[in-house]
Parts: sequence; structure tokens; C-alpha cells
Amino acid sequence: AAHDPQSPELRVALAEALSRTGRASEAEESAREAVALGPETPAAAEAWAFIGRIRAARGNLLEAAEALEAALALQRKLAGRGHAIDPRPWRLLGELRLSAGNEPAALALFEELSGRLPGEGGGFRLVGVLREDRGDLGGAERWLERALQADPTDAEARRRLARVHEELGRLPEARDDLVALLRFDPDDEEALLSLGRLALR
Repeated sequence: AAHDPQSPELRVALAEALSRTGRASEAEESAREAVALGPETPAAAEAWAFIGRIRAARGNLLEAAEALEAALALQRKLAGRGHAIDPRPWRLLGELRLSAGNEPAALALFEELSGRLPGEGGGFRLVGVLREDRGDLGGAERWLERALQADPTDAEARRRLARVHEELGRLPEARDDLVALLRFDPDDEEALLSLGRLALR
């Protein structure tokens, strides 16, 4: 960065390195320099996402959400120019919305992400897990199935869905979920154990 002070990409890389050494304030400053150097670049979107992560880790949720919104707005603009979408800030902003109790806004964000990035269903899994934790098994089933519709290889969503089906007393469906899980990973010990437990039941 000292030899190429006009590079926003190097500023973002420096921010990541500073963060890993525990120098969060310097890291955030470096990320903000990246935004100032190239406000319309992919590095700026990455820098805003980084600032959002730093702020969320500190508990400054409002400021974190604002930084993540800026990252997403820039990603949307850059996607029109052929740049790839990074799902991480979308997921984090969705998590913040869920933690604030704004599930509809989180779902709208996850739906948009899934539309922009086929195969991305992690956000729906988060909603399904949240519903399961609240005891809403029907809602959990719905959103876990939506996660698997987006990404059939999502092992955690499949595992959770098997557990929900078992709790609902729909053992054949729970068994089918576990068998599907084993098709992707025949050595999945947790799935084998769960399948054995279902057989005993």
C-alpha cells in the first residue's frame, strides 16, 4: 500500500490483515480509505462489507446495517457491469434483520440474493433454523425446503429438515431426508446414527 497508495484493492487487503492482528480501528480506517480511493469499484463494495462485519462484531448494529446496505447497493450496480455477487454481506445483513425481528425484510433480501445467485439458499436455512428454535415446525419445514430447492447439496438444511420431520412424527419423510443426505456423503456419521435411531423407533 505504501508503494501503490492509489490502489483500493491493496487498502482492502491491508484492512483484512490488520483485522487478523486485532487492530480493528486501523483496519476500518484502511477500509474507508479504499472506499475513498475507488468509490465505484468492487474493492469499495468489499470494503463496505468489511466495515459492516467490524461494526456488527462490535455490536454497532445500526452502523453495521448501513455499511452492509452500501455494500449491497454497490454490488447491485456492479452486477450490471458483469461483476460477481459476493453473498456474505447479504447473509450478514439478513441475519441482522432477523435478529431485529424483521423477518419479512430478511426474506426479501434472501429472495433477491437467490435470484441474483442461483444455488444460494443459506439465508432460507437461517430462517428455517430460527423457526425451528421458536417451535414453529411448519414454518421451519417450509423454509428448509426452500433452502434445499435453491441448493440440494445443503447438508445442514437437509439434516435440520430430517429433525423437523421426526419431531412432526413423519418418520418416513425423515428417513427419506437422511437417505438423501447419505447420497451426497455416504460416510456422514451423524446421518447414519440418526437413520439407525429412526429404524429403532
